[in-house]
Amino acid sequence: MRNFLLSMKSRLLPVCISLFAGLALNAQTLLHNNGPVFNVAGPPQLSVLQTNLGLDTYGAGAAQVNGFTVADDFVLTAASDIGHFEFYTYQTGATAVTINGVYLRIYNGSPASGGTVVWGNLTTNRLASATMSGGYRVTDTTLGDTTRQLQLVKANTPGLNLPAGTYWVEVQFTGTLASGPWAPPITITGQTTTGNALQFDPTTSTFNPLLDATFAQGLPFRVYGPLSACAGMPNGGTAVVTPLQGMPGSSYTVSATGYSENPGLSYQWQSNTNNAGWVNVGSATSTYASYNATAPANMGDTVQWRLQITCTATSDVAYSTVANFTVALVYCTPTATTNDATGLTNVTFNTINNTTSSTAAYSNYSAMTTMVNAGSTYNLSVLVNTAGNFTVNTKAWIDWSGNDPTFTNATAYNLGTITNSANGAPSLSPVAITIPAGQAPGSYRMRIRAVFGAATVPVPCGNQNWSEAEDYTIVVGGMAVNDSQTQTVQIYPNPTSDVLNVKGFDLKNVQVFDLTGKKIDVKIDGNVINTSKLQTGGYVIQMTDANGNVVSRRFSKK
Repeated sequence: MRNFLLSMKSRLLPVCISLFAGLALNAQTLLHNNGPVFNVAGPPQLSVLQTNLGLDTYGAGAAQVNGFTVADDFVLTAASDIGHFEFYTYQTGATAVTINGVYLRIYNGSPASGGTVVWGNLTTNRLASATMSGGYRVTDTTLGDTTRQLQLVKANTPGLNLPAGTYWVEVQFTGTLASGPWAPPITITGQTTTGNALQFDPTTSTFNPLLDATFAQGLPFRVYGPLSACAGMPNGGTAVVTPLQGMPGSSYTVSATGYSENPGLSYQWQSNTNNAGWVNVGSATSTYASYNATAPANMGDTVQWRLQITCTATSDVAYSTVANFTVALVYCTPTATTNDATGLTNVTFNTINNTTSSTAAYSNYSAMTTMVNAGSTYNLSVLVNTAGNFTVNTKAWIDWSGNDPTFTNATAYNLGTITNSANGAPSLSPVAITIPAGQAPGSYRMRIRAVFGAATVPVPCGNQNWSEAEDYTIVVGGMAVNDSQTQTVQIYPNPTSDVLNVKGFDLKNVQVFDLTGKKIDVKIDGNVINTSKLQTGGYVIQMTDANGNVVSRRFSKK
């Protein structure tokens, strides 16, 4: 019953769409703005679900596959040609564009009280473009949650001309993922009631008020007039790469926002790999489209992207800003269909001691580090909230290879189960973790996951309902294996006040950690390390040379 009720809540309660604030279009009239979706400017922009006000719904179903639609009204003060509508929607867990369809109907009144369709249908795909917004739907207790990135959807409306009056737009979406599509409501800080939108329920064939709890919600969308033909320099806009990093051969999306879309423009994507020079990617098109790219084969490769826009009538050429993609180790992001308080409340490992709320499906605490020594043993202890009289199973993994983004070959550590506890230790916690003898100095990812259900075995990746995962970094220190020369490495003065000099070591890279394991940024100039901005106290410095040899030393800042 617990699974059913919570999953139904996320699927049947309200929500819907919006539009991209700040989209610049040449010679195009904004006819109607129905309200904002983002209430935190960022970056990143956030659409914050205000649970402190009694709101509890991320988004409502508007998925064609399930038959749900959402609708809201708009007003035209004069007869108008309609160029396009803009909406927001999301699919949980999407890291690149997944929306592949948008379907519209226009009514001459409320569809719940006698309005009739005057334009459109729910069978013709009106999608002009979909881009990742870089903004997220989150709660006021999980502001760092990135599982629900909003996608900006533009729907063209050819031949749509309406006299002055009040109309309703009904919309539904299709996407490539199983989740949703969903869409957020108008979101205004401090406000619970934001409009009078409707949701069509296919199980009853009725339009009902779009509610979050008992509060009526509105849909954030915009209505634009048609564009005039280009007659000069266009606007190149802003290039966006999603995600910013990926493994060799992985897929990512290149898109743009704020670009001109007038008739008579051509669009050409260009890339620059490892500063080899700009080249055209694909063919120029008369309409804008995002580009699905494949990451190069080598770690550390960087690809720059820009959009070239040309007004064919005047030969004026504009370029978007440049966006970068880097080939890097990217660990999988675990997800949960439903989030509640089930999960970790504390993780303690060596100098890491992190207390959390356990309300997010995944939290990346990899910036929290702790220094350990190869061959030594340390206890990993966790505390767990079962969110009631339920059983939670907990497990940890460490990627000792440093190159296993799915933890397929990672070493697993079973922390056991716990029942009916708000902040208790599982049956096998603490578990002793021995750092492998001869483990190369460097940084290694540790993941811990707590999952609802006594018989449910935690896995490091993928979706597990009512689960929470957290990542941390273990830094193995010490001297490089079989490098006796590093035993002569000296750092001075120690204690230091301004700079730390390194002798006997060709310094290539430096990482400095305080005694809690937190990484501290420092600047290096040759073999001199600037420590002037460090607070008084003890630190560990990990130094790497051009051959990958690593030496760790302790020092004090006075």
